[in-house]
Amino acid sequence: MALVLERTHPDDLPVVRDLLVKAHADRRDFRHEHRLLMPNGDVKHVRVVARCDFVSKNSPQFVGAVMDITAQKEAYAKLEKSEQRYRYLFDRMPIALWQLNASNLVAQFKQLRSEGVMDLDAYFDENPAFLRSCMEAMIFEEANERGVQMFGGRGADEFKGKSVVGTFEESSATFRRAMVSRYRGNTNFEEETKMVTLDGRIVDVLFTTARVGLSKDPDTSLVGVLDISARVEA
Repeated sequence: MALVLERTHPDDLPVVRDLLVKAHADRRDFRHEHRLLMPNGDVKHVRVVARCDFVSKNSPQFVGAVMDITAQKEAYAKLEKSEQRYRYLFDRMPIALWQLNASNLVAQFKQLRSEGVMDLDAYFDENPAFLRSCMEAMIFEEANERGVQMFGGRGADEFKGKSVVGTFEESSATFRRAMVSRYRGNTNFEEETKMVTLDGRIVDVLFTTARVGLSKDPDTSLVGVLDISARVEA
């Protein structure tokens, strides 16, 4: 522990020293994460876990381990930076973007596969009600500012928790083709279609979707919608 304290990063030293003093006074186990400043100037992140062990009533000692968690910290920092970049792009892109939770749809598709269903298009023909079930299984999680404006909303909360049923009221055929594409394992789908806004308008759009989760049956879908009404009118 003395070596750890000796190499503790100067900015973390007061906290670590106070922790050790308190643990010794209270005679209790402790765990803590902090930085070490190595002789060559490198900085490492470590996790210290120690158990209070009594050699005698008046001389508690600590037995523990020091684990290097630098790689874990760096990986987390990269993930956090990637998430921030995604968040910035999602919020600022000049097209309507939605993030959809498809976990219920994934479960339904897995059930179909377990039953030996290979052709979803043919299954829709035999079970027309399943198309609406798929719509109900796709739930809005987030909408960016452009998505809220384009679809006549007052805020992203108007989308959260709702299914896409109303949105695809005028374009069930497009939704069906998107589901067939997904069932086949395609990661992207794109089509010009019509969509219904929250305030009842029907707009001509270029609809695109990408599965951004796991490569097979991801639980998350990202949808992009570009208003092409002016082009269609022209």
